[in-house]
Amino acid sequence: MSAAEKKVRWGVLGFARIAKNEVIPAIQRSANAEFFAIASRDPGKLQACGESTGVGRRFLDYAALLADPEIDAVYIPLPNSQHREWAIKAVHAGKHVLCEKPIGLNSGECREMIAAAKASGLILMEAFMYRYSERIRRVIEILKSGALGEVRHVGSTFRFLLANPSSLMLQKVLGGGSFFDVGCYPRNFA
Repeated sequence: MSAAEKKVRWGVLGFARIAKNEVIPAIQRSANAEFFAIASRDPGKLQACGESTGVGRRFLDYAALLADPEIDAVYIPLPNSQHREWAIKAVHAGKHVLCEKPIGLNSGECREMIAAAKASGLILMEAFMYRYSERIRRVIEILKSGALGEVRHVGSTFRFLLANPSSLMLQKVLGGGSFFDVGCYPRNFA
């Protein structure tokens, strides 16, 4: 098998809802990727993931997944407060990283992560999937064409109902809150 034909073997750090319902199924549908391993500190989630996906490699320790030499890249859907730590550990372990948004809690964290990835020669990417949709391609095309003239202001709102008061998305200590979980979309878009 040539390098161009080789599938990227993905490890996932945590069986979060976004990983379970969106990213892992997308990896499994991809012609050039393989859902290769999962790590979760919750044995029940590991078993559920194994049963629902058939993934063979399961780890109760994130570091053990990173130590597996057969894994090429990792997806990090952990709480926002853990993105910096595990992204840096992943690139130090020689893995490319797709990190759930927001990639960091502040610019300093982001600079550290970027520096680690550059020093390792690996890809570090924030998981803003909307940027690769046909709609966004069309918006960029219109903007570049000059048809709208000079853009001087971007107004944007984004919201969703969060009915669970114990959600991780509301826990400030874990990097939750409206700016990180919702406000990052309009800011990124602008």
